[in-house]
Amino acid sequence: MAGSRQGHQPVTGGSGAPGVPFVTALLAGIALLDLTTGAYLLTSETPWAAHGAGTVWSGVPAMIAAAPDQADAVWASFRRLGAFSVQAGLGTGLVAWLGHRDLRVQGLMLAVWTTAGVAFGATDAAWFSGTTYHLGKQAIGAGWVLGLLLWVRAWRQAASDRGADPSSRSTAPPPTPT
Repeated sequence: MAGSRQGHQPVTGGSGAPGVPFVTALLAGIALLDLTTGAYLLTSETPWAAHGAGTVWSGVPAMIAAAPDQADAVWASFRRLGAFSVQAGLGTGLVAWLGHRDLRVQGLMLAVWTTAGVAFGATDAAWFSGTTYHLGKQAIGAGWVLGLLLWVRAWRQAASDRGADPSSRSTAPPPTPT
């Protein structure tokens, strides 16, 4: 039956190959980070502390004190960032769960989130350089590169096992040996 476990074989999706466990773990970790950050930004009385001391956000209390008429805009911005972080965490968690069963789903997620990651990397370097937060983000980026490399290796292996070009769009499962 499709989608059921047979022996100890991993459940596979449309690509005929399971996802890369490291990539699943990386995506799940990023999902938890985004959910936690989002919850903090949505509920904290000090959302500017979400990324630690010494960040560009550390100056927000002084900004609010200097321009109290702008406080609502500042609070609204942090709450909106929190909502987007929760959304990103839920989406990433969902794809981590779906992708652990399908190499193609993982690949699509890696491609989309790599684009976003480059943008985050640029803003992190501009606004958070030299902070502990930035070092953490660089570590996540290094893990991401490793995940991409492991995914490419798994994709090539799956294509080789099927005897197909890795970019083949066939979703048929590999033939069963008799």
